[in-house]
Amino acid sequence: MRTALFCCLALLFSPLYSSAQPGSLDSTFANMGIFLATPADSLADFHDALYLNDGRIVTAQSKSGQMAICRFLSTGVLDNSFGNNGCALVDVIPNQFDNAYSLALQPDGKILACGLSESYPVRTDFCLVRLTTDGEPDLTFNASGAVTFALNRYISSSSQDFKVNILPDGRILCLTPVSAPDSIHVNAAFLCYLPDGALDLTFGVNGVAPLYEMNESISATGFAIQPDGKILACGSLHNQNKFFVARFQANGTIDTAFAASGTFSANISQQFFTVCNDVALAPDGGVLACGYYYTNSAKVELWLLKLNENGSPELDFGTGGWVKTPFFIDNSPISIQDGFMAIGPGGTIILGGELLNNTPSWMFADLALIRFLPNGSIDSTFGTNGYVFTETDPPSNTHCNGIALNNSGDKILVFGVQAIIPERYGIMAQYNNTISLNTAELHPEIRFYPLPADEYIQIESTEQLAIQFVELTDQGGRVFSQSISSSGRIDTTKLDNGMYWLLITTRTGKYTQPVIILHR
Repeated sequence: MRTALFCCLALLFSPLYSSAQPGSLDSTFANMGIFLATPADSLADFHDALYLNDGRIVTAQSKSGQMAICRFLSTGVLDNSFGNNGCALVDVIPNQFDNAYSLALQPDGKILACGLSESYPVRTDFCLVRLTTDGEPDLTFNASGAVTFALNRYISSSSQDFKVNILPDGRILCLTPVSAPDSIHVNAAFLCYLPDGALDLTFGVNGVAPLYEMNESISATGFAIQPDGKILACGSLHNQNKFFVARFQANGTIDTAFAASGTFSANISQQFFTVCNDVALAPDGGVLACGYYYTNSAKVELWLLKLNENGSPELDFGTGGWVKTPFFIDNSPISIQDGFMAIGPGGTIILGGELLNNTPSWMFADLALIRFLPNGSIDSTFGTNGYVFTETDPPSNTHCNGIALNNSGDKILVFGVQAIIPERYGIMAQYNNTISLNTAELHPEIRFYPLPADEYIQIESTEQLAIQFVELTDQGGRVFSQSISSSGRIDTTKLDNGMYWLLITTRTGKYTQPVIILHR
């Protein structure tokens, strides 16, 4: 009786058994899963979005020429207790146009937002603000809640060129476009700030570390932080039609142990652009990157790449480390642009972008999602054979700016802009991200018990397999344990009830398995 009760409770904790179809719109969010801003909202673009621990959502955009950070309830309506009727407006530099492009959440709940302040065509300044949990400027941050960094000239840029993240030691790391040495081209640089808003003078040169100092156009559009503090960055070398993935030390210097002198670069199309939009750390320590490439002057396709920790392609992933479109639906090729990434439960990989419809100048585009298994194959249990496409009403040119996962990993948020000429409206869509049992890839000669687990998980294998490394992660990919006792046990006494994932590396391969922790 007790065993049956525990098993029933375990089902409640596990999205594996949710009745929601993986990839379906979440009907409890906004208008049947979709929030579309109205003229009264004055929210033209959602450049970035993240989930808070309680399921509320914070977005970054511009409103009335100021940086706007807005908070939504989990139901998809503005949270009027935040800022001014749901939005905190920050006029960083008076008489300039300010825009918030990227968000990060501190462990204490304070919100970081970075972006630009510009006066066309004279100057562009990098901006970083920090808000309290109720949407007020944090006056412990540079005494005003904001810092700026002069870029010394006007720099034409996009929302993807500005990023903010938090290092394991609490320092704040940002990406921004900067002027190249020749003052003509545009490069990219890291800016590192201390928690009080002062530049960290020990990072790079006085807090600034250029990714590359070249007299050519370089854009850095994504970066991620490893647990050891090393920094992954990706972007495009425009003059060479190549993308790059690079790794840097925590002090801003290039990590020459990664790939060729710190940088992996490639071009898929010799004649046309290859763009990298996003980079992420896989649960097994590998590096994932994604983007798009032009197959001709008009046709666009997605790509996904996995590198080993040393920067070489992971040959067991996809085909020689690569997954490349075109993808096909009903034997017809489809064109999906952009490519933004989130790592889901069990190491699944979710790519977001937009489906380009076969119309003149691609006037209409739909939101698109694809889910992959950890080995790079498409997860056919998600949506329709692995794909989800959402057409907006009325039909419009809908552009994806990124995707986010909530803490439990069972919700996906796609955010961007819907262009109904001549107007632009921010759009968010929330999807169910339940996982089917056949996403697990446990080897038949690996055993683990008890199920559900209480104080420990016991793992056993044959001598031939020889388990070498084990990680226990939650659904958001956070690592809770990387140690296993000599007897094959993982201590789970301090973990909350819920579903976790075992990532097991053996002599012959890597395997994943969901486990339930339920304290009695």
